[in-house]
This record gives sequence, C-alpha cells and structure tokens, in this order.
Amino acid sequence: MANGRTHAIATVLVAMCGAMQVPDNYAGAAWVVGGLAGLILSPDLDQIDSGLNRQGGYYGQYVLRETFPPIVERIFYKYWQGYARIFVHRSFWTHTPVIGTLLRLIYAMPYLIICYKLIPPVFAWALLALCCADILHWVMDWRAWGIIGLFRQ
Repeated sequence: MANGRTHAIATVLVAMCGAMQVPDNYAGAAWVVGGLAGLILSPDLDQIDSGLNRQGGYYGQYVLRETFPPIVERIFYKYWQGYARIFVHRSFWTHTPVIGTLLRLIYAMPYLIICYKLIPPVFAWALLALCCADILHWVMDWRAWGIIGLFRQ
C-alpha cells in the first residue's frame, strides 16, 4: 500500500496529465481543480480523526495548511470528523472507486453547490478528475503491491 506522500504525488500527476487530454482550456482548468481536489477530498478523509497524517495517512492536511488561512483548516477538520467517525479506514464505503467518491461528494454537498454555481459547464470535468484520482488511490492501496515491494509504507 502506498503512503500519503506517494498518493499525493500520484494525484498531482493525474491532475496535470489529464489536463493535457481535455478539449479546451476551461475543461483543462476544471480537470486540474478536480484532480487537485483529490488531495483534499481524498479517500483517506476516513482517518482525519486519528491524528492527521500519522504514518503517512491523510496528506490533504498539508495542502490546507499551506494554501488557506488556519481557520479554513480548522473548519474543514471539524466538518470531516463526523465522516471519519462513521466510517472505518479503508472500508468498502470510503475506498471503493466511484462509491467512495460519491459518498464524499454527498457529504460535501453544501460546498459543491457553491462550486457548481460558479463553474457549471465544466463541473463534470472536475468530477471526472476527482474520480480518476480516487481510482488511482484505490489501485495503489492494493495489498499485492506490498508483496512485490512496490508502494511500501
């Protein structure tokens, strides 16, 4: 299984490489935003309540801390604590591609409505990029990688 840093690097690569494949600049920008949102809206939000990135876990903490004022990080942390208390880390509900993505999007619905009102035509590209980042996260968490010595924590 990959650690948080490896997941973060892979998510940034999804954001950058995918943006080069979309049809126009607005869609490319939306793809980058959606891909980078994968750093913050990671499947590892299910462990935000257990120490924030101890043992290479949730890496979105660093993005929040370095990008936004401290109050944003505290509000985000408090908001997602409920999610972390409901779900066990690496459960079917949080780490299965598409299902986990949709569950986190439903939990984040108040914020998504604001985003949709700001950029509706390209919002689908951002959601697709977020799904791709989650699929990559899921693949990197396969236990088989640890057996062959790839993505060790």
